[in-house]
Amino acid sequence: MHGKLYDSLGKLIERGQVVSAVTLKTYVEQDEDMKAAGGATYLARLAAASVHVINAGDFGRTVHDLYLRRQLIDVGEGMVNDAFGSDVEEMALQQIEVAEKKLYDLASTGQIEGGFKPFRAALTEATVRPRPPTTASASSPASPPGLPSSTPAGRLAQVGPHHSGRPAIDGQKLARYQYRFNAARAYREDIVEGSPKTVDGAVVGFFSLEMSAEQLATRMISEQAEIPSEKIRKGELISADFDRVLSVSHELEHLNFFIDDTPALSIAALRTRARRLKRTHGLDC
Repeated sequence: MHGKLYDSLGKLIERGQVVSAVTLKTYVEQDEDMKAAGGATYLARLAAASVHVINAGDFGRTVHDLYLRRQLIDVGEGMVNDAFGSDVEEMALQQIEVAEKKLYDLASTGQIEGGFKPFRAALTEATVRPRPPTTASASSPASPPGLPSSTPAGRLAQVGPHHSGRPAIDGQKLARYQYRFNAARAYREDIVEGSPKTVDGAVVGFFSLEMSAEQLATRMISEQAEIPSEKIRKGELISADFDRVLSVSHELEHLNFFIDDTPALSIAALRTRARRLKRTHGLDC
């Protein structure tokens, strides 16, 4: 019934007609299923229960949450039925692995925010429009100075103060970040016993609840190029500075270093995202 009504809405829109309870009334009165459901009265109830586009995101998340709950019920019923089964070829540990896989896939379904991003993406987010330092005009806010590069990930210049709303990272935490960053820089893999294995360094997943990914990227470019991050953010670079930043950014954009800067992340979400990274890119640290 609702499917028929939806098709009718689509046809009216394609014809360029106004879609309302009034324009649909004739169709409703002629359709037997709609008449059985209440006809024009039911249509008026549907119209009264309609939602505004401004709340579409919230309603969509509610629908998705209900979908996940239904899927959880199916997974649970399947686990119970498999556990009661008498298949001698399938051990209990195998059933656990299958159940874990289903739950993992379900947790990964329709993720709408957050998650790991490669360091290259963090570099890209830390950029502004490419602009040679020799032509930059600090007095013109409409044309902020920046760093040109042949690739988007190689442009590292963020103008003005950060607006992430997060506190700056302290020295001890920054040291831990640099330690893992250096491990990612040293990463090297080789074929061991027929499969690729990490033989040096690490594939790193870094959860940053204080600084955004682009702030961290700017900070590490600053450290590696030995140029104050303030100069990079404001574009106050001479040609020699610019060459160092450009060289370092090209060197670092392919690091196996992944950043998740989702604030207020739960332990369960952290575990799920770490498992996903392990599955897609590998994870050593």
